[in-house]
Amino acid sequence: MGGTCRCEEGWTGPACNQRACHPRCAEHGTCKDGKCECSQGWNGEHCTIEGCPGLCNSNGRCTLDQNGWHCVCQPGWRGAGCDVAMETLCTDSKDNEGGRKCRA
Repeated sequence: MGGTCRCEEGWTGPACNQRACHPRCAEHGTCKDGKCECSQGWNGEHCTIEGCPGLCNSNGRCTLDQNGWHCVCQPGWRGAGCDVAMETLCTDSKDNEGGRKCRA
């Protein structure tokens, strides 16, 4: 009664039932069930890489300005991480943008 748990490695919380993240996650992210969710402008497994979301997924250029890091997408791509293919061919039967109507 009134004791405290000493968690095994990889676990945390009052009852040791939450998966732990790497200690550096707390610098620029939040630990959610053992996975580090990065704050805006931070990337990587432990949120220690400063830059653009998903490093622009090879579909854009990562730039830094007075508002912070952001992706400048290549033509045909959009989204914070340049990860959404824009509708470019209306006749291909692909809905790249999730329900947006294609204009031929």
